Amino acid sequence: MRLSTTRSVLRAFHLVSGFAIAAFVYSPTLQSSGVFEAILRFAVVPALGISGLIMWRPAVLRTMTG
Repeated sequence: MRLSTTRSVLRAFHLVSGFAIAAFVYSPTLQSSGVFEAILRFAVVPALGISGLIMWRPAVLRTMTG
């Protein structure tokens, strides 16, 4: 996959994940849902961090992986 395509996909994922976190923060019904909180805590936030790191430093990560 080309670098620009990868960056576009990561950017879209990053924005959608950010919207999910904002919905959790500002919605009292989602805050009371333990399942949604667990999904955010253990899946979305780490994936958000990894996608942000990949978009921020792609050259460094490419040299580290091979």
